[in-house]
Amino acid sequence: IVANHFLSKNIMSTTEEQLNQDAVPEDLAVKRAALEADIAKSAKRVMNHMNADHEDSLIAYVLALATGIEGAVDDGTSSLNSILTGEFIITSAQLTTVDVHGFLLEVKAKKNSLDSEKEEVVV
Repeated sequence: IVANHFLSKNIMSTTEEQLNQDAVPEDLAVKRAALEADIAKSAKRVMNHMNADHEDSLIAYVLALATGIEGAVDDGTSSLNSILTGEFIITSAQLTTVDVHGFLLEVKAKKNSLDSEKEEVVV
């Protein structure tokens, strides 16, 4: 989503070509490589900007769009599930990776209780 915001022209032109099938596969591979390079070149700037100025939006992404935790099996008791059900409250969210596949966030949360000021966990 963040990459689409900054690089929508490149993504749209590649998608249109795929739909129209006007480009040969080699051309698409070249365009994908160029897109990956553009995103890699901008990733640090995007992460710095989003982390510094839009943490509230990153938290909103977690609440609205998160599908799981990298490397974890969701059995209904995961940290993400605990956040979505209100057992934990997000205290911070920071972009750690932006690439052609999307982005990863480091999320910190604490238990939703009065006694939980020191019980922060990294999700």
